[in-house]
Amino acid sequence: MNETVPTFTVDKETKYQEIFGFGAALTDSTALNIKNLSDTTTEVLLNTYFGKGGSNYLYLRVPMGSCDFSTRYYSYDDVQGDTEWEHFDLIDNDYQFKVPIIKRASELRGETIKLFATPWSAPWWMKINGTTKGIAHLDEQYYQPWANYFLKYFDAFARQNISFWGVNPQNEPSQGYTYASSIPVMGWSPEAYTGWVADYLGPTLEKGGYGSLKLMILDDNRMWLPNWVNTVLANDKTNKYSSGIAIHWYTDSSSSDVALRQAHEAQPEKFLMYTEACNLIRVTREDLGDWEIGERYANSMMQAFNNWVVGWTDWNMALNEDGGPATFNDNPTIWGYNAAIIVNATGDEFYKQPPYYFQAHYSMFVPPGSVHIQLTYPNPGGLLHVAFLTPEDNVVVILYNGNDQDIPTVISDPERGNISINVEARSINTVVYKTYFGEGGAQLLFLRIPMGASDFSLRPYTYDDIEGDVTLEHFALIDNDYDYKIPILNRATEIRGQELKLFTSPWSAPWWMKINGTTGISHLAEEYYQVWADYFVKYFDAYAQQGISFWGYSPQNEPIQGSDHAAKIISMGWTKESQTPWIADYLGPTMEKGGYGDLKMMILDDNRSRLPGWAETVFANPVAKSYVAGTAVHWYTDEGIRPSVLTQTHELDPNKFIFYTEACQTTKIVREDLGKWEIGERYGTSMIQAFNNWVVGWTDWNMAINEQGGPATFGYNAAIIVNATADEFYKQPPYYFQAHFSMFIPPDSKHVSLTSDNDGGLLNVAFLTPETDVVVILMNSQNVSVSVVISDQDRGYISVDVEARSINTIIYR
Repeated sequence: MNETVPTFTVDKETKYQEIFGFGAALTDSTALNIKNLSDTTTEVLLNTYFGKGGSNYLYLRVPMGSCDFSTRYYSYDDVQGDTEWEHFDLIDNDYQFKVPIIKRASELRGETIKLFATPWSAPWWMKINGTTKGIAHLDEQYYQPWANYFLKYFDAFARQNISFWGVNPQNEPSQGYTYASSIPVMGWSPEAYTGWVADYLGPTLEKGGYGSLKLMILDDNRMWLPNWVNTVLANDKTNKYSSGIAIHWYTDSSSSDVALRQAHEAQPEKFLMYTEACNLIRVTREDLGDWEIGERYANSMMQAFNNWVVGWTDWNMALNEDGGPATFNDNPTIWGYNAAIIVNATGDEFYKQPPYYFQAHYSMFVPPGSVHIQLTYPNPGGLLHVAFLTPEDNVVVILYNGNDQDIPTVISDPERGNISINVEARSINTVVYKTYFGEGGAQLLFLRIPMGASDFSLRPYTYDDIEGDVTLEHFALIDNDYDYKIPILNRATEIRGQELKLFTSPWSAPWWMKINGTTGISHLAEEYYQVWADYFVKYFDAYAQQGISFWGYSPQNEPIQGSDHAAKIISMGWTKESQTPWIADYLGPTMEKGGYGDLKMMILDDNRSRLPGWAETVFANPVAKSYVAGTAVHWYTDEGIRPSVLTQTHELDPNKFIFYTEACQTTKIVREDLGKWEIGERYGTSMIQAFNNWVVGWTDWNMAINEQGGPATFGYNAAIIVNATADEFYKQPPYYFQAHFSMFIPPDSKHVSLTSDNDGGLLNVAFLTPETDVVVILMNSQNVSVSVVISDQDRGYISVDVEARSINTIIYR
């Protein structure tokens, strides 16, 4: 490793704060701007924030009444003297805009959005100066009615089936206290605020059934830290009612981030959450796409999450092209701000600005429940940096380069090795990778189970070795199924969190059904064609009695063995001409009649050297073809047979899938071969060829074998080697090469095209996941590194240094 290159070492054991999530504010202006779009464009905008592939926002801050981004001043009861709140009511903007947006956001998110409310001002008649602006305090005679007002607000939304997660007693209490403001405000000193929360708001919320709301104090700039915290939370009652500290970003560039750490250290049980951020310069068309505004977010967010902050909510979700509508001095035309999304209602379109993308580098890849972890570095090289460990055991590293030069960088993980990345000038970069331990394992979904003995069994057997038992009365699973396989299947399903997709393959029918026994040239005797089909139903019934169902099956493992050549392992030969009518006239109808017609039948289950001919013969029989779902392929001749035969097979019938069902190194394992990289590279080559030629899935051969490569007829190799004597196992390169696919390409992902005028000698393949992640896998089997660019017309480009003899997975949204 080049010691002059900035190296960040991931320390997953040193953990800090848990992350709550990300969001923005639903102001009157935001709601109006969103609803000024067509229904179709409104849906696209909401998806951009809350839907799959969007920002993954979970939090919404909702002003309690008017704010500086309303079209007018109002409260929910402007009837002077109405201390009983008989006239309290939400306004049309709530019913027509905010409530529908909140409900749709929850639907798109797939869970209830976490709302928190913040008032800008009490009704004008409750304030000492009788106005909404200027130096304006709450009259003490209204301390209790103002607390009751909060209950009325939450009750009103509850009637719309909307509940809140949190509440702030006052937006920016310094406004209207330390200086006169031109927007709706109400000032509080920390001392007055403390007494009101302790004696009025806290008890009232608790008595009214809202004591579980997360009450966040301050809701103002961090320049007031830690003094505000030390004053307010020194009161035991206020401390009891308070859950966290809300912070705005406006003085971040002029105040030290040490104040955040000091606040945490003073009150470690209280969370810190940023609740407002925006650029205070009014947007102009020339400012659209202004990168510097996004960079300001990068600086503040890095500071925040490196100093115990648990969440971040932006200010307005959407403003118009004038930066509003906004209310300053009761004149909405004189001022406006900026936002992550700017709406052009006339054109029925919206523009995502750099702040949207800078925040999305966090919100899209750092889900709630993630934990901030340590990055250590001898020399950061001028990069701002932060790292997280997600609930799925992903490691997320965010790097921001505010310099005008690229900075080559290394991310080092003691368990995983190194990632080299060129952090381009003036860029933010998010690197996501998974560990291979615990819940972050290879994420296998499919398991292939031999139907009886295979070449990796202790002895040859079938489930009915009683000669002449054509009714299969003696059919029974063996102890190995009951004692080992079934418990492993059940536990694997629990760990996966969903039903595994099992498929089976027979190596041989019982010896007495065959022309010459179990090995060598051996065929099924035609008189047992129906009995052998019945045997399949018996097998599935036996497992069903154990609560285990199957996804698919193949009629025969490697039918060429025992047909074209004498096999030295348990086998049974078929020609494509003999197997086709057996499928059409016996196996297919029997499976359908037995209740297993929905299982995926895969023909061939042998090497691709037999393609496309085997499929052509089977598909030529329309009855046999009707029972077939796909073609199963083994990898053993991949190095000598061009992968285009897979595409040719696909073109015979695009509705029939192609699935690799067996791969392993057939050289017997020896201790010197442990960790042999070339074996992994063979997997990488075959898998990239396969998925670039219509293959939909891949299953390895043995999950684990011992240090002698067995027990087996012949010893082979495997992804995991077990040393039972030492009670340990060794993950080999094939494990990691396959995991580059299985861990990052979930089921229902789509293979997408990668085009290149010069691939630099790299094997490559790309996918689009159901969450609209793009996954690019690059393999460099050369002895020199190759610098490449991944270009996406919608997202820009990524520069990656693909090291010599390496496989690399890049994920972006």
